[in-house]
Amino acid sequence: MPTHRHGLTRRAALTAAPAFTLAIASRSPAAGLTADDFVARLPERLQAGGVPGVSWALIERGELRHLGAWGFANLATRQPLRADTLLGTASVTKTFTATLLMQQVERGRCGLDDPAAQHLPFALRHPAHPEVPLTLRHLLTHSSGLADPSAAYAASYACGDPALSLEAWLREALHGEAARAQPPFHADAPGQRHAYSNVGYGLLGLVLQQLTSRSYAQLLREDLLQPLGMARSCVLLGELSPEAQAHELATPYEQLAPGKALAPPVDRLAQGAPMPFAEGQHQALCPYSFATVSDGLLRSSATEMARFALALLQGGELEGRRILRAPTLALMWSDQLAALPATQRPRYQQGLAWRGLGDANAASPAPTPAPARYWAHFGSDPGTAAALTVRPQDGRGLVMLSNGARARPLLGRLSVEWMAAGR
Repeated sequence: MPTHRHGLTRRAALTAAPAFTLAIASRSPAAGLTADDFVARLPERLQAGGVPGVSWALIERGELRHLGAWGFANLATRQPLRADTLLGTASVTKTFTATLLMQQVERGRCGLDDPAAQHLPFALRHPAHPEVPLTLRHLLTHSSGLADPSAAYAASYACGDPALSLEAWLREALHGEAARAQPPFHADAPGQRHAYSNVGYGLLGLVLQQLTSRSYAQLLREDLLQPLGMARSCVLLGELSPEAQAHELATPYEQLAPGKALAPPVDRLAQGAPMPFAEGQHQALCPYSFATVSDGLLRSSATEMARFALALLQGGELEGRRILRAPTLALMWSDQLAALPATQRPRYQQGLAWRGLGDANAASPAPTPAPARYWAHFGSDPGTAAALTVRPQDGRGLVMLSNGARARPLLGRLSVEWMAAGR
């Protein structure tokens, strides 16, 4: 399971980190750990984790139970992190991209088993297996045979919004000089092996643009974010006012190893001097981007991400606005790769974007997928970590966002604990 979205290796002066919490409902009838119990233990866990800040939203029985945050949005100014502070969501963005694609499936504009090239402005075939169609389902389930072009991805990280369009970057990565320098395919034919692929979700973003004649950012805003009341969430910095960029967007931080500097390409994102916090030095990064916005560039808050989770847990509808039909969600939360040999499939159930986790493969993956007790997606990028976990059977969910990449394992453990406690 990748811990970094693109494979990038991503004495305290500030010791008293502030905490903001809002209890929506103080107790719940669910057995085990309650929202209050879980939140009461968080400050000690987060302080020990050495991350600048974490925000969260806890959901029980399909209702929001607790919003909160701990730590700082900016270490230099000591601006507290709040539940409504905007942070990166990294690969959790993929759940939004999958939702948008399934909306198009529901509207009859495409089918899961359509060849992806049918909806792209350029050819897409596995060069070693040209007779095997590479489908939208393959892209959604990381079974397309595509390999992430790490050098091209590394070169695309930059401060500000992307300088290159999604289509232009993909053309170069798959058909240009970058593809000749680093072939973008594994040996396996499409549908034969699971291999996590960010470029696959970049392609899905381009498919969506072709299907709707809208940019990914516009489509996301109009078809998901606005209907769900996620008015401040966005993928492009240009969608935020200068004031919002300055005061509502958390600063991402990379913790420096003793005696080590940031490695490329993250070193290009550094701004200002490192700040001491929690027995370590943390380097602030600029608000940055990369061209494949649809695989990991959504910026949101725990407050607004909770609305997405609630819509999913309430059968695809929130406050009278439907984003997906319930049978579509059931399909997304089903193992799509169960027929593959054990050596070719992941150690979890692979849904459409989502990962199905069970007791045996939550914290320590088992050789074969255990029965899925809940569905999750995690993300990590420079200065960013995120987790979104839902259990449709009883309406339990958790959103956690951090402005420190090293928080990713901790968010995973906390997600396991919260989901296990409600059984």
